[in-house]
Amino acid sequence: MASSGEEIRNYRVKKLELLKKAGVDPYPAKLPFAVSEIVFVKKNFKKLASAKKALGVAGRILAKREHGGSMFLDIFDGSAKIQLFLSKDKIGSDSYNLFSEAADIGDFIAVYGKPFFTKRAEPTIEISRWEM
Repeated sequence: MASSGEEIRNYRVKKLELLKKAGVDPYPAKLPFAVSEIVFVKKNFKKLASAKKALGVAGRILAKREHGGSMFLDIFDGSAKIQLFLSKDKIGSDSYNLFSEAADIGDFIAVYGKPFFTKRAEPTIEISRWEM
């Protein structure tokens, strides 16, 4: 019987192979967009949201909540936590499904998208692009 460490490793290797098969570099040397610290984004969120310009953030996934063709995530970069929103309509079914299958709590991701407030006034970034 495999130890839990081996099972976890095998599970993670399968996720790695899934990303590589889809043509995603799981360990990019650099990002195609600039990232800001989440604490800066949250501090200036009203101004950033009203400007309606996309921005980048990166961090570790703390929570992942899927709802049909969309999901909410919480990420933390060491300075603060922020909510992200991902939808099939925005990034396409293939990209959405790959993210859904490959991204787990604890993974590091970088995302690019427009800031907005949810109906509950939660500062959120609507993802238009993601990187692992």
